[in-house]
Amino acid sequence: MDEKNIMEYANKAIEAFKGDNNLLTSFASKPAEIIKSIIGIDIPDDIIAKVIEAVKGLLAGGALDAAKDAISGIADTAADAAGSVADKAEEASEKGGGILSGAINAFKKLF
Repeated sequence: MDEKNIMEYANKAIEAFKGDNNLLTSFASKPAEIIKSIIGIDIPDDIIAKVIEAVKGLLAGGALDAAKDAISGIADTAADAAGSVADKAEEASEKGGGILSGAINAFKKLF
């Protein structure tokens, strides 16, 4: 049995988990039994162990992808907020500069 078959079995398990949360929960406590029931054929324990590891890797990868997406969203929001703050600061600076110029001109007129 090659790596391709192991990944096919692992992907089949992931698809089954997507449709049945109870199956995923059961996988945590009895992974070999769940994999065998999903695959539907009897395969050696060493292959089952490799499939279980592949499934765990795929599940962890999915969690990692979700975390990356969340972090990316936070970073985008922070960048947008920083850009907005910078724009507001520039506007305030321009207004402040205008006010200061007006005050200087008014002061000059006094003398």
